[in-house]
Amino acid sequence: MKTIPFFSQVRISAIIGGILFLCVTACNKQTEDLKDDVEDTNREKYIQRIAQYTSQDMSTASSTIMFEYTPGKKISKETVTRYTSNGPLISTYSYSYANGKISEVKYSESHTSYQTTTIYEYNGDRITGREIRYNNGNPDSYRHYSYNEDENYYEVRDGLNRDYWYFTDAGDLRILALNAILPTTHEYDNKAKGALYAYRDDLNTVHIMALSSKVFTVFPRKSTTTGSNTISFKNTFDDQGYIIESTTVGGTSYSKTIYTYD
Repeated sequence: MKTIPFFSQVRISAIIGGILFLCVTACNKQTEDLKDDVEDTNREKYIQRIAQYTSQDMSTASSTIMFEYTPGKKISKETVTRYTSNGPLISTYSYSYANGKISEVKYSESHTSYQTTTIYEYNGDRITGREIRYNNGNPDSYRHYSYNEDENYYEVRDGLNRDYWYFTDAGDLRILALNAILPTTHEYDNKAKGALYAYRDDLNTVHIMALSSKVFTVFPRKSTTTGSNTISFKNTFDDQGYIIESTTVGGTSYSKTIYTYD
């Protein structure tokens, strides 16, 4: 039997070792890539920007909402910009927390001197009694809350108005019935994670919604009904179940909302 020279044996061993090293490296990389994919798939997404367009060419947003977060991923600030012929109108909501729940919200408008600090009162995890608003350091108005345990909704009394905020078991907003001169009812899309997904802890959904949902594009709607007129929405979700687009269906007015995450 022919003997392979020693140096040839070394060379062959080195080649085999190199091939094994490349195989192991490739396998490890595939494993790491798969792990990263799984972690990315399971990672919670937090809404960063919501933009609404009322023109079908989508050249310019009619309004935007930008979100900032605390290190613990609780919302710390919303900046709402409405674009008008007189220039952008900017409103901000800044949130402070105590014991995991929102303790106060400071609201200001760039186009006026109006500033309000709202203090919340709680009974456990629920808003109770009243929400006290301070304007320039003085009590300005009160908003009273009454929670219905059986049907999982809040009745919110503000002066003569009576608004009703219905929720899912997960704490997402399901229906908002506004008791105005011509009542309006918003029904929301909760079949996937949506824009409220990051806010469910300690029912902070309720608190954030109570002030900042004046711009209703924060929450993906299924329909809006005013009197006998109903506007429906087509909602699109990504592979992970997060709302990414909402567009009006039919009707005389056009609206498309784009949701962007971190």
